[in-house]
Amino acid sequence: MLEFLESKTFWLILTIVCLTYIYLRHFVFNYWTLHGVPHEQPSLLLGNLTWDFITAKISLGNWLKQSYDKFRDYPFHGLYVFGRPVLMINDPALIRTVLVQEFSRFCDRGWLNNMEKIDPMTANLFLQPEHKWRRLRQKFSPTFTPNKMRQFHPLMAEIGQQMVEACDEELLRSGRPVLEVKDIVARYTTDIISSVVYGFNCNSLKEPDHAFRRLGERAFEFGRFNQLLGIFLPELPGLVALPFYHREVRDFFAELFGDMVERRRNGKVDRKDFMNLLIELMDRGSVMADDVAAEDSDEQNVKKTTDDQDLLSLSEAAAQAFVFFLAGFETSASTATFALLELAMNQDIQRRLQQEIDQVTDGPEGVTFEKIESMEYLDMVLSETFRKYSVVAFLNRHCVEEYRIPGTSYTVPRGMRVVISSHGLHHDPDIYPRPSEFDPERFTRENVAARCSSAQLQFGDGPRKCIGKRFGLLQTKQALVSLLGHFDFRVGDETRLPIEMETESMIQTPKHGVLLHVEKRRKRTD
Repeated sequence: MLEFLESKTFWLILTIVCLTYIYLRHFVFNYWTLHGVPHEQPSLLLGNLTWDFITAKISLGNWLKQSYDKFRDYPFHGLYVFGRPVLMINDPALIRTVLVQEFSRFCDRGWLNNMEKIDPMTANLFLQPEHKWRRLRQKFSPTFTPNKMRQFHPLMAEIGQQMVEACDEELLRSGRPVLEVKDIVARYTTDIISSVVYGFNCNSLKEPDHAFRRLGERAFEFGRFNQLLGIFLPELPGLVALPFYHREVRDFFAELFGDMVERRRNGKVDRKDFMNLLIELMDRGSVMADDVAAEDSDEQNVKKTTDDQDLLSLSEAAAQAFVFFLAGFETSASTATFALLELAMNQDIQRRLQQEIDQVTDGPEGVTFEKIESMEYLDMVLSETFRKYSVVAFLNRHCVEEYRIPGTSYTVPRGMRVVISSHGLHHDPDIYPRPSEFDPERFTRENVAARCSSAQLQFGDGPRKCIGKRFGLLQTKQALVSLLGHFDFRVGDETRLPIEMETESMIQTPKHGVLLHVEKRRKRTD
């Protein structure tokens, strides 16, 4: 032992360790100190990543919320992911500046660099850098207008009725007044996406083990290592040829999309669905515009003249269908599940919403697109669900042009990763008093007008906010209208409270099934 301590090898190792320590402590982990930005003291290897996150005790969204909670009194603060500095924006006004007013400087999400050849499904609207995103966004803007939603709605209403029938069958089969609502709503959203986006009837409400549903659930199994790489170290997957999605999942959805396009063309079927719009973009390069969101000022930051002959390729179209499936399946199902849980725990809110549903849907025409859009209390209930549960728990951006934050000496450098904890923001008691309570009155018109618009970020803000917002809202509203029109929900002995959240998922979703006591409504106005 003494000989080793006296050897050159020992002193070489000791020198390397000391130099590494000095480099990490005084150079890598000194960035925020040098720039006078408040931050938490990092550990030498993990930065500010906590052991609870590493060991999957909490999700990425909740880890970011913990950081927000510590520094919510500051407009922004710094953190480290391993050795990379990351800027977190906390102030709603500054958030709006970054997402909207200074969009040109923060126009990229910064996820996954140059991954299309390794994983073609990453060539989608959500992940693409600004120059590619702008081209796709302009093409897809006409596909999510109110008129297009009006065309999609009858199919949603039909599947909503099938969901009610599936509930009746399950209650009869089990002989117990208990439903696992997360499962039933997930099958409903799966059937809508399969029909509207992929153009075929999956019918998972009757066939729960259909491959489309089974592999669709696997699409969300990113793993925390992939989450960290994709968001904070996006250069690495491209360098080591590491695909983002499971090969089995992406191959299934790519093959399915190609098959459905071929069937649609050979059968000369003209169906008013999203698949038809994708085929238009492949054949003509554009979609016939009807009411392209004139009320949406963010569209003005997107529109630029492009050649209509710039056709979408089959692989590009398949990637868009896949990301719209991802965006519309789990998020809507989880939101509807959380809403039903809160309504089951708050009977007065449930009764008031059912009264609105009964009044608005009364009449021979039943549930129409216009009627659903007119339900103000339903909007309030959903907005409060979005706030309390923050299914999308964080947003991220990539600075592409340096920006000095007003009123400070700090300049955000080009290449800086920027993150916003929507979950933290939605639970900030200075913005939403008593944040753990479920109170739809927070979202009356007067209360909404009194807050900064970026205090509610479920769909993001600015030009890169969720393009499928209208679609996701509509299918979630239809789910609640269908179920609450026919059933009363309440918590029972089977309901596990508090709900345990999945820690491996990118979104906030229940880890286990949500069992609620269900009874057929005694009074209905059909």
